Amino acid sequence: MKPVFAQKETPLGNIIGIGPLGEFTVSESEAVNLITQVIRNIIGLMTIVAGIWFIFQFIIGGISWLTAGGDKAKIESAQKKITQAIIGLAIVIIAIFIIDLIGTLLGLEILQPGNYILELWSS
Repeated sequence: MKPVFAQKETPLGNIIGIGPLGEFTVSESEAVNLITQVIRNIIGLMTIVAGIWFIFQFIIGGISWLTAGGDKAKIESAQKKITQAIIGLAIVIIAIFIIDLIGTLLGLEILQPGNYILELWSS
């Protein structure tokens, strides 16, 4: 296999893969883009997991409420579960907006750190 070189970039080094991946060279911008994409994917995955957990807890709370049979303690427990699920989802969503707002106020792109990594790298 022939190495693949990035255009107009300083190569960081060779990465040796197995089988069809072969050997290729990674440039600085490609590496930074990869790191940024990984961070975005992790945040997205965690948000999806929080949404699925919310749905799960909401359904469990609803079923608990329906099967309480008039027992005040069970109804109260189910209401707490539903309330906590809603609060948890709200915290996740608000946290992303707050981080983005703080970044905007400070003039930083906190959720997209690629440019800052390149600046630190070139220093």
